Amino acid sequence: MDVGAVSRLVDRLVAKGLMARESDPNSRRILRLTLTDAGLDLTPRLAEIADRNDAHFFAHLDPTRRLQLEDWIRRLVGDTHPETPASGRAPS
Repeated sequence: MDVGAVSRLVDRLVAKGLMARESDPNSRRILRLTLTDAGLDLTPRLAEIADRNDAHFFAHLDPTRRLQLEDWIRRLVGDTHPETPASGRAPS
């Protein structure tokens, strides 16, 4: 996603009351995005939907192939995003 697409997505989530923008007290350049209570309440339901979606799309893979695919995805994400903003550590 490019910056404009992310910005539009955040705008929609803010308008729906699922996310809030907060200024960082230490830097005018940083804008923090947080889930609202409504967004947090929705998270378990969305996780359940995502799990069902994964089960549907990856059901045809045997467990070894699925683990291999997951490993490749982790490597790809790790190579393109070596540090995660939340933890400052590289993904495992």
